[in-house]
Amino acid sequence: MPKETQTPAQRSYKSIYRRVLTTLLLMALTPLVALGLFSLDRISAVYDEKVSTNLEMVISSKQRALDAFMAERIAQVQTLAFTHSYDELKTQDRLSEIFSVLKNNSRSFVDLGLIGMDGRHEAYVGPFDLRLANYAETPWFNAVVRKGVYVSDVFLGFRQIPHLIIAVLRHGGNHSFIIRATVDMEVISTLVRQEY
Repeated sequence: MPKETQTPAQRSYKSIYRRVLTTLLLMALTPLVALGLFSLDRISAVYDEKVSTNLEMVISSKQRALDAFMAERIAQVQTLAFTHSYDELKTQDRLSEIFSVLKNNSRSFVDLGLIGMDGRHEAYVGPFDLRLANYAETPWFNAVVRKGVYVSDVFLGFRQIPHLIIAVLRHGGNHSFIIRATVDMEVISTLVRQEY
């Protein structure tokens, strides 16, 4: 029927019909929209929690692996310091032999040095020319003298290459000395990048 021929009762009926239909649709869709928004929020929260938990597990696993790796390296350097005499270690050829055995067994050391209490190398094996380096004023030298064992953070040092060291102080006989070994950063990077 054309609009002009509708009676006022028909127009009123259509208006009521539209209002009722709109109200019914709103009543039906409002809970669905609310449920959808709640579900999205919960899914997002669960997803974030799952990602966080997985990241924590990976980080914890990497940290345990790195801690175990460093504990083994510290034990190797301590064993080296306390099973060899000063006279044996200060001989360049003997220190080279010891370093060769150490490197063949773990492949995680770059160099090895015997350092006197004056901070200078008394013997050194490695790819850098550090024999004239004086460590007496370096933070790690003072820390190992105080603590007996020192593991550094990654730093540049004399070689201007990022590295970390393990240093062990030994008091024995007529000489006190420090055994200092540099850990290969590539080995640490590989360990951290490994997937478990």
